[in-house]
Amino acid sequence: MEKQPESESNSTECVHGRRPVEELLKSDRAVLRVWVSPRLPVAQRKEFEQICKKRGIDLQHAPDAKLASLCGTGEHQGAVAKLSELPILELRRLLELPESDRKVVFALDGVENPRNLGMIARTLVGAGCPVVLLPSKGGALPGQAFLEASAGYGNRLRLVRAGKLVDALGELKKAGYWVYGLAADAKRGLFGHELADKTVFVLGNETDGMRPTVRNALDEALSIPLAPGVDSLNVAVTAALCAFEAVRAGRVPSTPVPVATAARNAGSSPPASPGPRPRRR
Repeated sequence: MEKQPESESNSTECVHGRRPVEELLKSDRAVLRVWVSPRLPVAQRKEFEQICKKRGIDLQHAPDAKLASLCGTGEHQGAVAKLSELPILELRRLLELPESDRKVVFALDGVENPRNLGMIARTLVGAGCPVVLLPSKGGALPGQAFLEASAGYGNRLRLVRAGKLVDALGELKKAGYWVYGLAADAKRGLFGHELADKTVFVLGNETDGMRPTVRNALDEALSIPLAPGVDSLNVAVTAALCAFEAVRAGRVPSTPVPVATAARNAGSSPPASPGPRPRRR
């Protein structure tokens, strides 16, 4: 089983304290997640919950010991927030970008291993389609482990926050995208498929795949042909296959489509056989 949730301590800078976290949430800084203690006053908790809901930030309730391990001190006053090292766009901001910069979008439904997220980032940047939609709740955080696994290319990733993934997919459909999801039991294959001009690929959790609600929001499910006895691929490998199939199909304007391999000249001779392998004496 490859699912390995990220250690929270290696992700990014933490801010702690009631007032600092409150001011942070009211600013334009990119916040990945907020934790609050049960001992935080009810009015303060509700205020944090309202702000986080409005901004699409994941808020979790956790005991004081958890908060202390996150920020390295017991003087957290019942509130801790984790900042992102990378800018995070709202979906509406993404849709304001030139269309050529967002022809292909990847949406991750619960990918939990930050190293998988990093390998996905490296692949997508290499393929010229570095747009990743992350739901605000659950999933890996783009922290230090993510950046290491991406070999630094994670800094070039264009991260987009989605409050609810199903709602975000609906908005993308309205903007002219066709939403494909990768599923082992899909009847139609990925390769050679006539991809839409604007494409979304949805990749599910490492162990459980896409949630049923997300699968129901797809326009079409696609599969990758596998040898008998193999039921799935690593999610980063799946992302790579999708990305370069989009390149092959000409859906990534920033990446040149390679020239097809030339057929061997009919008059040429096949390479000489290396002959029988010598026997050991």
